[in-house]
Amino acid sequence: MNATHIVTVYVVFDDVLKAIGHVDDSRAVISSAEIVSVAVVAAKFFHNHHERALCLLQQTGYVPSLSVSWSNRRLHALQDVLLIIVSVPGEMMATGQVFVIDTMPIPGCKLCSAPCPKAV
Repeated sequence: MNATHIVTVYVVFDDVLKAIGHVDDSRAVISSAEIVSVAVVAAKFFHNHHERALCLLQQTGYVPSLSVSWSNRRLHALQDVLLIIVSVPGEMMATGQVFVIDTMPIPGCKLCSAPCPKAV
């Protein structure tokens, strides 16, 4: 499990939910972005076992205490919002309006076995 992955997922979903105008209930203990982040962490690291992901994220302090049943209820209540979040970027990329550029640098040509050139 990777802290960078967890924080990135939360920030992206929080920004997207704000952009589409989603407002959490004032009584909610945990935000919708945190609920979705738990689901993504469960899918990525725990083979979709939401209870394990929720327990680990609570123990490490990423999300406040919440029962598994309430977490599942909130996730199912967000079903329509999740469909929008998933479908809109896909449609935008299919029409060519948005392009995703990977900014992770990788070595293009690595000469591991080539001898070093001699200085002249």
